[in-house]
Amino acid sequence: ITRKFKRFLTNKKKFGGKPYKKRNIHKEETSKIEDIICYECNKPGHYNNECLRLNRKEQMKIKKSLLATWGDSDDSSSEEKTQEEVAQIALMAIEEEEDNAEVSYNELVIIVEKYSSIISSLKKKVKSLTDENNQLLTKNTSTLNNENKKKIDILSKENEILKNENSNNKNEIDVLNISLKLSTVLKEKKNGNLKREVDSLQKSFSIFSNSSKNLENLLGLQTCVFDEAGLGYDEMNNVKHYQISLKEGKILKKINLKKK
Repeated sequence: ITRKFKRFLTNKKKFGGKPYKKRNIHKEETSKIEDIICYECNKPGHYNNECLRLNRKEQMKIKKSLLATWGDSDDSSSEEKTQEEVAQIALMAIEEEEDNAEVSYNELVIIVEKYSSIISSLKKKVKSLTDENNQLLTKNTSTLNNENKKKIDILSKENEILKNENSNNKNEIDVLNISLKLSTVLKEKKNGNLKREVDSLQKSFSIFSNSSKNLENLLGLQTCVFDEAGLGYDEMNNVKHYQISLKEGKILKKINLKKK
């Protein structure tokens, strides 16, 4: 089809763009046909059903319907089949134009320019949609990156806070361990002092106990030189009480308390 179309354009250029007229046997034989005027294009020499403009409109309708069918189909085999049908119909249209009508070079140029403009418009639309798609992809990627960056910043701050809390907890634990050690040392020291005091008191009490026993033994064995026992004599007036020191009194009091 493309080869025939190029050949057709080459022939038109050679003949100065004049319309190509196929030889019509009926026109040569009959002069009445020359007086016939087409009501579609207002040109003489053919009937309405043979008019190129009318045939072109019908062909355009067929092409549009085929293009719509071709665009809706997703199957590759159906696309190839539709392309073959379009090629066959286009070839039949060219042959019909060559057989039944005359083709104007200027009209053909207009058609080519029209479809070239449509193709150019479609290319611009595709480019615009592609650019818009790229912009949306870039925007989406940028948005995702910003959201991820914010999340990373939040997690980093939370991590720092947790690190600080962990460090503070470690310091508190160290302080508590030191306090516990000091308290243990102080208690051990206090217990040692109390133990030494108890030992000292026990020694003092044993010494005092031994001394009091010895004193009692001595007092029991001795006889008073100035024994004046007799009529009207009161022994209690001459009794000498044993005086103990303040320290010995405290020791005795502690011992009595312990016994109780």
